[in-house]
Amino acid sequence: MSYTDYLSHETIEPMIWETLVAMEEQAVLAVPVDQGNLRNSLTITTSRRKKQVGASDDGLEQITGENIGAIGTEAEYAAAVEFGRPDMPNYPAQPYLRPALDIVRSRLGKISGDELKKQLELYAIRHPYRKDK
Repeated sequence: MSYTDYLSHETIEPMIWETLVAMEEQAVLAVPVDQGNLRNSLTITTSRRKKQVGASDDGLEQITGENIGAIGTEAEYAAAVEFGRPDMPNYPAQPYLRPALDIVRSRLGKISGDELKKQLELYAIRHPYRKDK
């Protein structure tokens, strides 16, 4: 039995999802709010799941590849908020995704480790030890 038997897409995807959920939680706290459109358009997605903070359907398209996840928004002005506008000095950067990534990166080992432990326990229940022939 190789490591790929344990680290299949079914095992990895929940770790990716939990990481994206943690990033979304941080981004929602950090995003500047005027009317809430940008905050409500934040979307996370993997090949199996998609979640949007707000009620709109304008979020990211669902991912099709395995072991990939995305967080973002389809709001036209999202990049201008994140990075600022060099042509407009009175429109400074107000990053919300990059700080969320930094915070989650510092907790990534715990998030993925806890989820991996849970997934391996479920794997052991679904696939009890069988002696190789």
